[in-house]
Amino acid sequence: MQITTDAIVIKVNDVGDNDRLITLLTKDYGVVKAFASSAKKIKSKYYSGTALFSYSRFILEQVKGTYRVRDASLNNSFFKIGCDISQISLQQYFCELSYILAPMDESSEMFLRLLLNSMYCINNSKMDEALLKAVFELRILSLSGYTPDLVACNDCGEFDKDIFYFNYNEGIISCEECIYDKNATAILDRTLLSAMRHIIYCDFEKLFSFKIPQEYGLRLSKITEKYLLSQTEQRFSTLDFYNSIL
Repeated sequence: MQITTDAIVIKVNDVGDNDRLITLLTKDYGVVKAFASSAKKIKSKYYSGTALFSYSRFILEQVKGTYRVRDASLNNSFFKIGCDISQISLQQYFCELSYILAPMDESSEMFLRLLLNSMYCINNSKMDEALLKAVFELRILSLSGYTPDLVACNDCGEFDKDIFYFNYNEGIISCEECIYDKNATAILDRTLLSAMRHIIYCDFEKLFSFKIPQEYGLRLSKITEKYLLSQTEQRFSTLDFYNSIL
């Protein structure tokens, strides 16, 4: 059986001297692993299309439950020579999140669009890194079923206050009158709450079209990171490395 799909290479493992085992985030089939014979050879027709951060049109053949690359036509590469190490590590982090949170064996078009647009923003400096990180983290969590409820206070229904408290474990907000455990919460003023609501609820076309002051982007990044770690209950090696070089 052969399938044709657009995909971005989110992980590459070398196999022997010449071959690659690549992990793809595909538009139509979610996360897929495929064997690319001789792909490490510079003269290979698969060399560019199967490299890390490459966005390509793939023809994959399934043989005894294993996918093999039959063609890989490069659409775009998000690996820039001389790219800042923080940019590369942020891209690797986005790829690891996609690998963990995107589904398998089903359409992942929105996951792929999110990753592609985020990669574009990194490569073209279209958004402050901290804000982009927060956007990616919160939106991919929402796509994966971890959408926090930020509409109103979980207890009294109040939605218009200067300050709310965001509970990392429960994914809810509470007003000053209803908060019961401040130790597990982040303080959200109007700017932070408005940004989080935008990331979660806006149409995709508007997702990257907003700005907040840089200091707010840094605060938001810490909040979304802590929420992600709380909800997934795991560590991400690429995130640890990214934070270590900041």
